[in-house]
Amino acid sequence: MRTQVTRRAVIAGAAAAAAVARPAFAHRMHTALSEVTWNPNAGAIEIFHRAYAHDLSGAVARAAGRPGRPLENDEDLALAALYVEGRFAAAADEGAELPLETVGAEFDGDHLYVYQKLLIPEPPQRLGVRNLILVEEFSDQTNFVNVALWDEIRTLIFRGRGGMRWTGA
Repeated sequence: MRTQVTRRAVIAGAAAAAAVARPAFAHRMHTALSEVTWNPNAGAIEIFHRAYAHDLSGAVARAAGRPGRPLENDEDLALAALYVEGRFAAAADEGAELPLETVGAEFDGDHLYVYQKLLIPEPPQRLGVRNLILVEEFSDQTNFVNVALWDEIRTLIFRGRGGMRWTGA
């Protein structure tokens, strides 16, 4: 009898712990990922940005001057792309900001992707990046930018407001 009570107590305790732990793990980290790659076939630097659509919804609403709501349609994708466009910049060797072209956006599960490109004959020797995506929304926002323009991938990490960060061949 004592063994049954102990098993029941363990099972009940595990169930209670799982019920309490689930909400603690349900909150996502405030992160965004950008990847900068060289496509020699297209003669272009290609960039994608990935962030949680839920995290972007409030920022996009404030930037567009409208009430907050979930992002869910083509208009929302366009507004999200404009939001990202205004908070991500790249510069080449001499420091001049590059004219990135936004080419699209899409939902994929919980994430929203924004795509940009720059037609350029060859990758620069040095690339500067500024990434302010969602930093005004979350004090713990961390943005990772993987730059794969040369022989190895280099990761730039942005926390809070900051200027251009440089990496190179």
